Amino acid sequence: MSSKQFSTLAVYSPASSQPVCKSVPQTRLDPAAPAALAMQDFRLQRPLTLSHLCSVERAQQVFAAVPVRYVLVENQMGDFQGILSASDVLGPRLMIQLRLHQLLPEELQVRDIMIPRARLPVVSYHELEQARVGDVLLTLQRLGQPFLCVQDEPGLAAASLRGILCARDLGERLGADWHPSLQARSFAELHHTLLQHGDTAA
Repeated sequence: MSSKQFSTLAVYSPASSQPVCKSVPQTRLDPAAPAALAMQDFRLQRPLTLSHLCSVERAQQVFAAVPVRYVLVENQMGDFQGILSASDVLGPRLMIQLRLHQLLPEELQVRDIMIPRARLPVVSYHELEQARVGDVLLTLQRLGQPFLCVQDEPGLAAASLRGILCARDLGERLGADWHPSLQARSFAELHHTLLQHGDTAA
């Protein structure tokens, strides 16, 4: 995909959102297709959610039982707190988090390993309606993020979470195993990852 054909979307800092994950049946996409077709629209289907206090062990059971790539995380008040992906609890990142927090697997909670709301880029639904799938791909690639949140009116405290764009879902629907070059979520995680790479290289 040539980046000259597409442009990045205007993203915003996240505002508080309503929690709203079972995936809707997906159809094949083309980079030139309307971007709104790539979004999981929470007005059409409410996604699966977990409490931020849920144990990682419980989250692993959920992902093992339900074939989804991610779930939304909410607090006791039902407010959207972040996103937890299957790779967070079933992949090598879990070991990084255990070492960073110096916890046993049964002590780690979803809030310790999720992507927090503050680190999730947000785009307005209005802009998404004017964009193409290729614009979303380019945006995710340049941000180095696996998810893009969609709100009706980003920046407003009362804005609700309208939907999610998932990089891996897009790649699958485009017929390719595509995902962006992801950024480390914290300095501690980046430092630990670099150390791990150094140990491997040695």
